[in-house]
Amino acid sequence: LPIRIADACIRASENLQEALISYAQVPCEGIGLNREYDKDAPPLKDVLKESWRPEKPELTDTECSVLTFHGKDGVMIGFMSYFGC
Repeated sequence: LPIRIADACIRASENLQEALISYAQVPCEGIGLNREYDKDAPPLKDVLKESWRPEKPELTDTECSVLTFHGKDGVMIGFMSYFGC
């Protein structure tokens, strides 16, 4: 993974251009749990149900942050997201 990250950085620096940056936070509820506090997680078949929620949702991220980068032609040239499930 470190080599892939370094390679992506090198390619990005070789292709610098102006870009439109957009940011959004989108809901992501019921798809993550806190490894520190939800030690006794239910079986995967239960967790995959649409209605499942973690026992302590207040200790779990409920939003995903997203950054997109679009070139002058409107084509997406980059994407970053963070979701600390």
